[in-house]
Amino acid sequence: MIDCPDVYFTELANSLALWCEESVKNKVISRESLVKVAKRIFSITYKDDTSEKRNVCDDNPISVAINHPVGRIMEALLDDCFGKTIHKGEGIADVHRELFSHVCDTSNLSLRHGRVILASRMVGLYYADENWVREYLCPLLKWSGNHYEARAAWFGMLWVNRPHIPLMVEIKDDFLSTAKYITELRDVGERYCGFLTLMGLWHVPEYFNCKEYKAIFQVLPSAALEHCAGMLRRYQSDWLTAKSDKGDKSSEDDDIDERTSPERLWCKDTYPFIQKVWPKDVEKLSPKICRDFSQLVIGTGKEFPNALKSLEWILNKCDSEDDWLLHLMKNGTRYLQDFPEGSLEY
Repeated sequence: MIDCPDVYFTELANSLALWCEESVKNKVISRESLVKVAKRIFSITYKDDTSEKRNVCDDNPISVAINHPVGRIMEALLDDCFGKTIHKGEGIADVHRELFSHVCDTSNLSLRHGRVILASRMVGLYYADENWVREYLCPLLKWSGNHYEARAAWFGMLWVNRPHIPLMVEIKDDFLSTAKYITELRDVGERYCGFLTLMGLWHVPEYFNCKEYKAIFQVLPSAALEHCAGMLRRYQSDWLTAKSDKGDKSSEDDDIDERTSPERLWCKDTYPFIQKVWPKDVEKLSPKICRDFSQLVIGTGKEFPNALKSLEWILNKCDSEDDWLLHLMKNGTRYLQDFPEGSLEY
């Protein structure tokens, strides 16, 4: 089957790649056979391998990649390379390194689906071999290079990864530049906003610059600011859910609560971020942003009165339909008891 003519192999490639994915998971295919299939799949010219087709087919690079033989065989190679556990600094096996490096050659348009999959595993690859990622994957994220390649790589990178500080520091300039192209990221644009907000909240010294961040947030479109407000609300308020889910706490849990207390989050992270970075233009306050900030305030613990005062300029823009008081009664009844005046003021 592997040696059949291209005209037939092209029709079989997707099914064969899917079979390889499952075979790797079930450990019923040898590495030698997998590599042989991958090389053949990488050598084929597919129907969408023209720049004109790319602009149409790759409207959502992720969807295309995970359903394309090149993307599927890349998933199989990555699973074969690392298995379920990646060890820091373990490196990439030579046979896989050769194939991964080949796929990163942007002059080969048909392999772009493999590059999307590689970008989606960027954190794991960086953990295993940061030098290889620095040389081969990081350049794909540069908007100053090939615009289509950068867009596709960011789709992959933001799809399943979480912020990994050493890597984020490595790609800082390209990451911040992505704010200019956020409307092109479609669904993963929300994840970009989450990354952007978290990196600001965490105050990474090599990363966080108030002036730089403030300038970026000033130009973010309204929909992006709504996503950022949602992340702020989750960051500050999710402790309520985590705490209620714990039930009885051990002394160890108490230590964890102290380190991640709502008061600490508000004073050290959330409030400084809002004060120094968040746009103060009330015209940018959509109903959703106001609602997220009103819920954020309820997650500030004993800092509730200070949070109310600090965010008065936002809470005053809340519409009655946001029903802030009912949300307060449902999720923060103790505030009504401890801070009745502040709770009822708005």
